[in-house]
Amino acid sequence: MAKKKLTKKVGFRMEDEEFRLAQRLAAGKDLSPGDWCRQVVREKLAAICVQASRAPSSSMVMTSADVGGNQKQRLQRMSDGEVILFLESVRLRWLLQEFLDYLSRAELTPKAGRFLVDQTNRVDGPATEFARKWLKIYDGLDRKPTN
Repeated sequence: MAKKKLTKKVGFRMEDEEFRLAQRLAAGKDLSPGDWCRQVVREKLAAICVQASRAPSSSMVMTSADVGGNQKQRLQRMSDGEVILFLESVRLRWLLQEFLDYLSRAELTPKAGRFLVDQTNRVDGPATEFARKWLKIYDGLDRKPTN
């Protein structure tokens, strides 16, 4: 079977110790460090795609695998309703995270609780920014829902 032509390139620098570790791990699989890194990235991408495809509000879904087992993916845009649900779930996560942080520091007062709720409900607040970052990470939408 002919080897698939690879046309895109990714490169990065590593610290000496990181590179030595990559060399050792690659040698254990009889690969060059570059081939080993490629394999690790592909495995990580496949795991992310599988995880994203299991999430109901995910914008990325796995569609098929080619003969070599390489994962192909197709990006789908979320509907406005899905974006709204996603934003609300992230707001709840952010609120819970902040609530627990205040609680762990023994700083949770009625005033602090009200502040957290107000921050959560702000259209331009930290919870919305948190949600936008996640949408960008998963190549979702960089837009507000249209109603």
